[in-house]
Amino acid sequence: MSALRRFIIPKNIQACRSLFGRAISRNLGSVSYLSGFINKSAPSNIPCVSTEFSSFKRAFCTENKELPWTDLDYEALCVLLESGNIQLFDVRNTWEVEATGMIPQAINLPLDELEEALKLPPDSFMAKYGTEQPMKHDADIVFSCRSGKRSQTAYELAHSLGFTKARHYIGGWNGWAERKGLPLQENPDKPATGA
Repeated sequence: MSALRRFIIPKNIQACRSLFGRAISRNLGSVSYLSGFINKSAPSNIPCVSTEFSSFKRAFCTENKELPWTDLDYEALCVLLESGNIQLFDVRNTWEVEATGMIPQAINLPLDELEEALKLPPDSFMAKYGTEQPMKHDADIVFSCRSGKRSQTAYELAHSLGFTKARHYIGGWNGWAERKGLPLQENPDKPATGA
């Protein structure tokens, strides 16, 4: 198998594990269970067994989220923000950002402008967005939105354009706001009052 990825499954759910294995085998090909591997970072009361197969990686231990390298959780985003080693682009509409604010250090680059923006000459990008244009080899590009859906789309679009190290913040503004005690954004399809 090429491009192996880890699957984390709670060890105490034996029936689920075998059912899951059969479903994966039917849909994706062979699955190898590495029954001897115990995830050392999982809480001791929730042992996890790793299952590896191609192209997918998800976490099934709710107390121990293991994410693909492309998906940043709140803690990972905070580390990047503290280091200053991040190009954070909020892909929400401008009116959404004006209504709620943005994560610190973020630049608003609406999703419907993203493809064109990434193809702009660097000086045009700087003039329009007030920051340096990300380069295809940059490993510090992160997309954010309201809840993680549009940032996933932005990440996929960026990858298709050759920005293969780009990532996205899965919590979005609402995940950030909840952690910081800020107002959540609701009704993202409606313009803000007076807009």
